[in-house]
Amino acid sequence: MQLMCRAARRKKFVWRLLFFVVPFLYLLLTFPYRYHFKHSNVTSACVIPNLNPFDPSIMKFVWDPVPIVCDTSPVVLYSDESGVVRYNASALTIMNIDLKQIDCEYRILRRNTDDKSVYFEPPVSIKPPHKVNSDFFHLTCTDLRGNAIFDKLMTSVAKQLTKRSVPVQGESADQLSVFMFGLDSVSRSTSIRKLPRTIRFLTEELRAYDFKGYMKVW
Repeated sequence: MQLMCRAARRKKFVWRLLFFVVPFLYLLLTFPYRYHFKHSNVTSACVIPNLNPFDPSIMKFVWDPVPIVCDTSPVVLYSDESGVVRYNASALTIMNIDLKQIDCEYRILRRNTDDKSVYFEPPVSIKPPHKVNSDFFHLTCTDLRGNAIFDKLMTSVAKQLTKRSVPVQGESADQLSVFMFGLDSVSRSTSIRKLPRTIRFLTEELRAYDFKGYMKVW
């Protein structure tokens, strides 16, 4: 009886061993890895490589886009710091436009429940000055004959819509006030190549700290 129990346990052990070892050997033999990086001293500190943003190996892929041509027509309307849409009196004078001959309306831009699509709310007619409680809105103006005078997506900061969930603590010796400035979709090397004046202002004027290791995208 004991011999039968021992044989059964050995059989289970062999099957379990085969269950784990065989797949491991199969993957090891059929999917060999190509690269194996290992630091010579695993206890040493991490050393950030000093990459040259202007290395010839990468500069052959760097190119300058065609400069953007800005619209030089006078800006008839603008949104001030408080989010109030106002007429630009100087532009109206240059374009010889009478306020009584202008019809304006705006549509608030809203985000859907996802992160990929937006929609516009129904248009609202206004007579500036007029406060728009939105961060983004489409503003258009036409004359009495229906000709477009102004058509632009406006941006503002609707402070009344901003809600802070965590109160700001007072600054102290052990509770520093830190301001982080990031350039989205721009690597450190690209910013050095394409934004030299911005980098110079941040590092020399503002004495900003440069995250030299934050350069995943070459």
